[in-house]
Amino acid sequence: MHEFTIARSICRAAAEHTGDAKIDFMRVEVGALAGVSVDALDFCLGEMAGEAGLGKPEIVVEEVPAVLKCSCGKEYQTFELLEGCPSCGGFDREIISGMDITIKQIENGKERK
Repeated sequence: MHEFTIARSICRAAAEHTGDAKIDFMRVEVGALAGVSVDALDFCLGEMAGEAGLGKPEIVVEEVPAVLKCSCGKEYQTFELLEGCPSCGGFDREIISGMDITIKQIENGKERK
């Protein structure tokens, strides 16, 4: 389960960002093409937060759509790589975004980041 390793990295990054302070809230976005189970990552983050010294924050993990650009020129969002372009039905596309995992928000009671 690589979500455990990803969760550890996210918690370490959050701890470095907050100076090892406990946090109250963390929002993480997972791209639809990241190859990560959102439910598994959510569970692992909850387990790893305490180990990383972050306390027991509220954690929200959201899947966000990928952005693709088709050879026909249409740029669109999708959660499914196996669906063709909504404009032409083609599969000759470039992935613009959707393969990343991002910490979007951290709150530690004192400030928002």
